[in-house]
Amino acid sequence: MKYFLLLFLIFILNCKKNSISESEKIPIGEIFFYNEEVQMFEKPETSNVLKKFHKTDSVKILETKIIDTKNPDFFYYKVYFENQFGYIPTSFEIKKNMFAFLYAAPNTKAKIKASSLRIRESPDLKGKVITSVPKGEIVEILWEELLHERIDLKYDTWMKIKTKDGKIGFSYTGFLSKNLEEENSEKNYFEHYSNYEIKGFIEIVDEPIYFSENEILVSPEDESPCGKINLKIFPKKGDIHKIKAVTRIENEKFYLVENENGETCYDGYKGWISEKQVTFLEDIFKYTYEKYGSNFDKKFLDVINSFFKNELNVKTLKIENFNFKVKENYSFYIVNHNYLFYKKNENYYFLKEYNGWTAIDIDQDGNDELLNLSSVPRCAPIGTINIWNRRELKKIYELPSWSELEIKDKIIIEKIYTYILNEQTKNSELETNTNYFEIKNFELVPTKRRPKKN
Repeated sequence: MKYFLLLFLIFILNCKKNSISESEKIPIGEIFFYNEEVQMFEKPETSNVLKKFHKTDSVKILETKIIDTKNPDFFYYKVYFENQFGYIPTSFEIKKNMFAFLYAAPNTKAKIKASSLRIRESPDLKGKVITSVPKGEIVEILWEELLHERIDLKYDTWMKIKTKDGKIGFSYTGFLSKNLEEENSEKNYFEHYSNYEIKGFIEIVDEPIYFSENEILVSPEDESPCGKINLKIFPKKGDIHKIKAVTRIENEKFYLVENENGETCYDGYKGWISEKQVTFLEDIFKYTYEKYGSNFDKKFLDVINSFFKNELNVKTLKIENFNFKVKENYSFYIVNHNYLFYKKNENYYFLKEYNGWTAIDIDQDGNDELLNLSSVPRCAPIGTINIWNRRELKKIYELPSWSELEIKDKIIIEKIYTYILNEQTKNSELETNTNYFEIKNFELVPTKRRPKKN
């Protein structure tokens, strides 16, 4: 008997331990299923499947933005269904497998902006129409969806509403306004709402939708104060972009995505993007290093980041070995195709901007020289020749502008190109006619004999 009572007590305690407290049972929203492919998992990861839902099931939302335990880029809803806790990926919502709604505050109202707004049984354009509500009527908001979608040049959510005659259904939020005093429903939000400056970056995590004023940019080209804006050159999903301004419309932020530094007016773009589609980054270097920096030398990245004024995007970082040989123990690197860095004694240093130099040992002394010469010397002869001298590049010859070019300069240019071509092709026919150069006292001196290698 005592043994039986002990087992019964353990059973009761275990049930109490695994039961859901009243505070945990309080839902903050509900999920509406669009098809029957949605699964509920035991943990916030795609592990043990607890349940596969039907369209008629009703799931209560307990928490939002639960981070995947194995992948921080994915999120889950914590839900409650038939006395079970579980987790549903937010990706199902993006795939249109479901709609997730949060309960609105009591007595939250909205005014109809459309001339006649249809109220539907389900939150989609295929849902059966229950009734229509005329423009200007006040309705009560019951639920508010989290995911935005585009309908009729608008980008907004769905709401579950209750009309003044008691009918309940779903309507698209883009045709409603929470500002009950608003008279001009077509006001330009981005013009009338003040925006403020902000420093930071955004990573675009969804297929972006950009706004010009309060409408979506939909055509390949849209009018702008600076000629045209080509949507094809706007940042895409996965891109990281610097932002300088943000505005708030009702309870949602919009970031200004702008490029004013194009070579022509047609290279620029300007548009607003919702916070729902981006991740705001205050420290781009820290964020991108943690995600993409495993294959880089952190010591080198710190030097590059300092050079880029703490705005290094490791995701797009390109580091190439530069075949520039000097007798001392140095290594050279080209960063993002434009900047030259070097390494000495395990330390990294910025050298100078990289201008497409050719590294070649002109005087055969074991040290390369850097040549920045035009590929068509007779048409555009501007360029320089630099030698390595005590951790810096020293210019030993500069080709003047075309108007100042003298005959001797043309001869030197052609001789250098002949030498480069000869070195790259090892053509014996050119070998006998080649003029060489040597460097004496930091000057380039023509010679008819191949300089002896030290």
